Amino acid sequence: MVAVSTISAIHANHIQKFYSVHGGWHPHLSSHIHLPPIKPSPAQVAPGPLVKLLYAKDLAALCARDEAQLRRKLQRQNGLAIAFIPNVETIEWHHAREEFVSNEVLGKMPTVKGGLVTAGNDTIWCIWTRVWYNPDKDQSKGNTMHVLRLVVESDDQDESEDHESEHIEAIAALMRVAQEQAMEWRMSEVEIWNPHPRTLAAAAKVLPEVSVTHREEESIAALKWYGEEDETAVTWLENEKYVWC
Repeated sequence: MVAVSTISAIHANHIQKFYSVHGGWHPHLSSHIHLPPIKPSPAQVAPGPLVKLLYAKDLAALCARDEAQLRRKLQRQNGLAIAFIPNVETIEWHHAREEFVSNEVLGKMPTVKGGLVTAGNDTIWCIWTRVWYNPDKDQSKGNTMHVLRLVVESDDQDESEDHESEHIEAIAALMRVAQEQAMEWRMSEVEIWNPHPRTLAAAAKVLPEVSVTHREEESIAALKWYGEEDETAVTWLENEKYVWC
């Protein structure tokens, strides 16, 4: 049995005190990167592989495949590991919030929910959501496009360098589309949580000066494990934004 807590506005010096007072919640990796919005590139000159846009109707099948792949990954883990199911119901919760707020603020709702790239025999895709924190429809400050889930569907567990390079190029192409969508919907940034090393490599292709932020004061991912094992030994797989709902 597990539980997740969102810890906000706690100074780093008081984090450990918080966990001891509130029953030993153990902090896990809580990092992110930011990318700026960009203007759309004409299709004929857009860099990288072709990106297929994803809509609500596309998500159920992708989420089902994602869940199956994640369960296989859990079975291969040595030691204790957990993951939250990235099912379509979870994704739809985020999108229901997105559409409601968008309609209230802008009087319209976004339909593009993500993007997909085919790289050789593999499929790489991501799903995002837009969050309006700024009540002024003419201002983008504070508004954030969150990448909820980024998935590499691959049967190759021992990727070659060339294979990994294809994946990095595909992710970079997805990021560019996310940046374009952020510009269209008045987002100030695109945020990706706990990026994989290949995601960082892809981000560096679109923004060479990209840097990783390690959160210490807010939005700390924390786990309390009710079991005999030490909760500090639990590996948390796919700790991405989709979990936070």
